[in-house]
Amino acid sequence: MEIIDLSKIKKEPENDSSCGGSDGSSPMISYSKVEVKTEPGLDEQRQAAPYLPVQAILSPYEEEELEDSYDAVIRHKKRRKSDAEYIADGRKRPGRKKGQTSSVYHLWEFIRDLLHDPKQRIIKWENEQEGIFRVVKSSEVAKQWGNMKKNREKMTYEKLSRSLRYSRKEGYFEDVPKDEGYPKKLCFKFGPKSHGWKRL
Repeated sequence: MEIIDLSKIKKEPENDSSCGGSDGSSPMISYSKVEVKTEPGLDEQRQAAPYLPVQAILSPYEEEELEDSYDAVIRHKKRRKSDAEYIADGRKRPGRKKGQTSSVYHLWEFIRDLLHDPKQRIIKWENEQEGIFRVVKSSEVAKQWGNMKKNREKMTYEKLSRSLRYSRKEGYFEDVPKDEGYPKKLCFKFGPKSHGWKRL
């Protein structure tokens, strides 16, 4: 944006002839020097403004997946070597073989393993054939899951239940059938994406 200071414009004397000079020639146009004050433009203001990052809103399930992915990247960077180093050693670069799956320990796997443990008393089957189970001691389940994820101080059953709901959207759990006598609270069912929970 430009601001013109009109008080500093030098005014030229006017010519009596409105159509031309005294000798009939075309009028001469003279220019005066104008001092212009400028203010910072929009681009300069944007450059001067501090950058404030926008915090992404993630679900608890997505946060866990993000933390697992981040940990995997850090571990990979620590043990990574260049191709030249492996060629010099005469060895092949290590990596995941064909058919191998991710080593991330999911919530549904944790619950499945708890149900397979005969010594635990914090979760139980309501109908093993249908994959329906009930959480008996919610705080203890959350505590053990926090120990597995190495964030035991932050883990609560409220956060765990949110992760269960988001896992249900992903297909690892599904709704418990209604009107079949199952408890309405703390009762869940394995979904089509989970496996290995039914004993043969």
